[in-house]
Amino acid sequence: MTSNNPKWTKAAGLLAQGFPKAEVARRVIVSRNTINNWLAKPEFVALVDKAISDHVIQFTERAIRDRDLAQQTLVDVLEDPEATNSDKIRAATVLQNQGNKSTEMRALINRVNKLEEDRDAWTKLQEKLSD
Repeated sequence: MTSNNPKWTKAAGLLAQGFPKAEVARRVIVSRNTINNWLAKPEFVALVDKAISDHVIQFTERAIRDRDLAQQTLVDVLEDPEATNSDKIRAATVLQNQGNKSTEMRALINRVNKLEEDRDAWTKLQEKLSD
């Protein structure tokens, strides 16, 4: 089997999402032993690793979009002439606290990108060694 096999792709994606091997086997319509055998193959493990990385990146991007939307909502409260002073103070406080977390989020994204680069370099090295 190769990494472009649809069953491998589906199984790798499910494992990356945290599904147990038994559930992955049921959904892919193979035995649990088959899943274990695939996990013994470096090519399949690399596919699972890539799926995990892709999953983390998608989650991070979604979190950033949600954060940006929340920040815009808070800015809208600050600019709303009908908002109470109490609501504006709360919105300003949350925005200030989020500013500190934005730096942490950027650091996390940079770490994920570095892991992605390291994984790609490792995959290329494995391919060279197997030739």
